[in-house]
Amino acid sequence: MTTPTVSVVIPTYRRRGYLIEALGSVVGQTYADFEAIVGNDSGAEYIEPVKAKFGDERIRWVDHPTRKGMCGNILDGFGRARGRFVATLHDDDRWDSRFLEALVPRLEQDRTLSVAFCDHHVIDEHGDVDGELSDAFTSGTGRARLRRGVQRPIYELAVVDNGLAMNVAAVFRRDRLGLPTFPRQAGTSYDLWLSREMARGGAGAWYEPTRLAFYRQHPDSQMSARTLENARANIYLYQRFLADPELDVVPRKALRRLLARHRYTLAVGLIRTGHPRTARTQLMRALATGGSPRVGLALAATFLPAHVGRRL
Repeated sequence: MTTPTVSVVIPTYRRRGYLIEALGSVVGQTYADFEAIVGNDSGAEYIEPVKAKFGDERIRWVDHPTRKGMCGNILDGFGRARGRFVATLHDDDRWDSRFLEALVPRLEQDRTLSVAFCDHHVIDEHGDVDGELSDAFTSGTGRARLRRGVQRPIYELAVVDNGLAMNVAAVFRRDRLGLPTFPRQAGTSYDLWLSREMARGGAGAWYEPTRLAFYRQHPDSQMSARTLENARANIYLYQRFLADPELDVVPRKALRRLLARHRYTLAVGLIRTGHPRTARTQLMRALATGGSPRVGLALAATFLPAHVGRRL
């Protein structure tokens, strides 16, 4: 069996329609030297209708007998990857047909680059592009200030801006994964840890400002379990980053601000779900690391009756 140049890792859980769309965008790539590893957490029977639609031998189907969760599924896929380069694509996102063609050659041409990434659209649950939100993501992740070409070093872009879009719009070197030391605590924020790994040793990145990926945002009017999970993972990671000597080049104030922000997010979720005392601890820690005035307001809310605090 010929070894592919790129391994595309696709974790999936009960999103059959979206998965068909995501896989279609992969098999339709103009760059054809890849394998797609579909890690199915939904049960073998659930995925059968999707398998029936794709007879492409480049797709490797992995049906997990017990659910692994997002991070476990991703790491399993990374462990199975055979390509020199790896990309992740969640089951509800998709790529432009030129995505791999635009990014893979940049890594082949310059061994000092750890990752090649592009800008991306933001789409809604129906797949329609939200131009205003797409622009906001480009600006908020630091990509608006980047020009097409090599970026070096990328420490701040990786861990402050989280601008590498590792979960949807990047291709990176498999030998940068560091699987034996990959922290499971990264959880649903595994892409932030990957970003840190790509920056290690002062490595560079190629940036393509063309939007060649589509990141889907789902409507969510209430604090979800995933939001709390993300907050906990980010708290863990930013504590790691603050203790990392190599990241001393990154402004400490920025890292502390982000740590405080994620503590605040977790605390608000805890208040809304009826855990004000636990939230109070997070908020006090957020204040100690430079939290904004709203942290103090949330802290005050932990002393109010439960039905009032849940309105935050």
